[in-house]
Amino acid sequence: MAAARQPAGRAAAEFYDERAANVPLLVQGSVPRRVSPIARAAACGGNFMSFFGGFWLSVSLLMLVVAIAVSGKLGWGPILFVSLFVAVGTAFVGFGVQRGLLAVRLVSHGRLAWALVNHTATEVSESTDSDGNRTTSVSYRVSFMYRPEAGDVHFAEVVLNNPDRIHDEEQELIVYDPAEPTRLEFADLLPGGLRINEMGEASESGSRNLLSLLPFVVIPLGPIFGLMILPQFTEF
Repeated sequence: MAAARQPAGRAAAEFYDERAANVPLLVQGSVPRRVSPIARAAACGGNFMSFFGGFWLSVSLLMLVVAIAVSGKLGWGPILFVSLFVAVGTAFVGFGVQRGLLAVRLVSHGRLAWALVNHTATEVSESTDSDGNRTTSVSYRVSFMYRPEAGDVHFAEVVLNNPDRIHDEEQELIVYDPAEPTRLEFADLLPGGLRINEMGEASESGSRNLLSLLPFVVIPLGPIFGLMILPQFTEF
């Protein structure tokens, strides 16, 4: 989730240790931790990229079915055009699945550490569409520091739409890859129904798992609906 910068040396280590003096002790638990098959699938679907890509891909596949149906009269142009949208949706879903698999791997085999948030910067961006309408979006760049087990202190950043879920405590639990500590996830931001606590115990939320499977349910609905409305276009 966040790409760590280079360790900041002894001064950073002393500063981190001073701030972390009173944080609860962590228990790493038994590795590998169990993650059920449905939780693995839900982690792949339960993030923004998978949700956005899933709905985008569903609509694109609906359009592709129609484009194929009218290709006999309109040629290959509509198919090639719609294929671009299909490719974009597939790419988003692919990135979402990749992120989910990383989270599953971290929960299964990762190590725990405390992240201490240093600063949150608000970033406001504006865009104007062809009609002159302005859209304002707000994001938050959260800077934090953490110390892998028997390692140096790292500083890192993550950009969020809402930082509240990692601002409710002075310290936040993260799980990281011991072979590559810059690969990490905040425990409160794990996708799907994945859960892990400071005792190193993995669990999952059944309701969140079901909700996170929605992108994979939506994708085939597009071409199915396209086939249902196909007679309207074959008469064209």
